[in-house]
Amino acid sequence: MDEPVTGRITGIRELPGERFTVILESGEKLTISASAYVKFGLFTGKVLNSEEIEQIEAENLLSKIDLSALRYLSIRSHTKKELKLKLLKKKFPASGIDTVLNKLESMGYINDENTAGYYVAELQRLKKEGKDLILSRLIKKGLSRQVISKTMEKVFSEEAETDNCRTLARKKYQMLRGKEKDEIKALKKLYDFLLGKGFSYELIKKVINELKTDSFPEFD
Repeated sequence: MDEPVTGRITGIRELPGERFTVILESGEKLTISASAYVKFGLFTGKVLNSEEIEQIEAENLLSKIDLSALRYLSIRSHTKKELKLKLLKKKFPASGIDTVLNKLESMGYINDENTAGYYVAELQRLKKEGKDLILSRLIKKGLSRQVISKTMEKVFSEEAETDNCRTLARKKYQMLRGKEKDEIKALKKLYDFLLGKGFSYELIKKVINELKTDSFPEFD
């Protein structure tokens, strides 16, 4: 009895998202894009040589990487570096990841400047974080210095930062007043809290002085 021809296509199934599953006689299933389907001229019964199978397997790998990347992006926007790290953890090869991410970037699915802008606005408006902490978070996301600088100049508001520092300082001190009778210790805890939120020493000093002289005269 003749050995089965493992390169023969025994079935093709169309999938959502312009993808196809190609089933080989060996039982192997390969998922490829619609463009690859047309490129290789695939049809049931076609016999593929080893080179064609290798090329289709490469397309299959890129398709898997692409699908994983799009799943992450469907949850929230990611920087290019964030996506690469997540895909590397899934054991995909770096070369394939770079190919897919460059394609997604050219299509507008990945845009580091937009992602950074949304992120800075969220951190400042909702979490009321200071400039130093925001910069640290942007660096950890793998953004370039150019993108970070451009984003901070465009989105970050020093006026909003000062207002946030004042708001947090007042709320925190009201909590500390009921727990800490020693004014020096209360101020130290307030300072450490604001520093941890990413505000600069100069801004913290300014805000605490305002609290001491205006809002909370008992500090005098």
